[in-house]
Amino acid sequence: MTLRKHTAQRRTPRGFALLEAAISSLLVGLVFVAALRCVGAAVEGRTDNAERVRGMLLVQHMLAELQTVAYQEPSWYLWWGPDWGESSSNRSTFDDFDDYDNYVESPPKNLLNQVPLNCSDWTRKIDVDWVNPADPSIQIGSEQGVKRATVQAIHNGVVVAQASILKGNN
Repeated sequence: MTLRKHTAQRRTPRGFALLEAAISSLLVGLVFVAALRCVGAAVEGRTDNAERVRGMLLVQHMLAELQTVAYQEPSWYLWWGPDWGESSSNRSTFDDFDDYDNYVESPPKNLLNQVPLNCSDWTRKIDVDWVNPADPSIQIGSEQGVKRATVQAIHNGVVVAQASILKGNN
């Protein structure tokens, strides 16, 4: 009688075990969540950037308009803000720098009284002050020959863009 050696046969795995499949699914899910967060942050950044650009354009258009008006009323009549016959709600009647003081328009309009595209929920605010000629960052309470206009573009109650312009009486 011959004895046979009994050798154990190795079993080769024929697929993923349940545990391996679960771990792989978890890793793929984590990578997917991280990718979605990156895409979300990029979209939010692009939206914020577009909002800032729109705000700066609204401010710059008003600054360009302010550059074209006189420092003070052309006549002897010196009145701060809109003068007699000028409407505080219609800036096309403004003829000097301080007429724009405390001017608020919502939505902002161009000189043709048209609302720019996608700006119906924006507000533009202008403040004009006398400033110290030696240091225009200091507001003063009397005429010294220099005025500063600060223009703000506001969206959803938040100041998105702001810039100032100086005007002298010479």
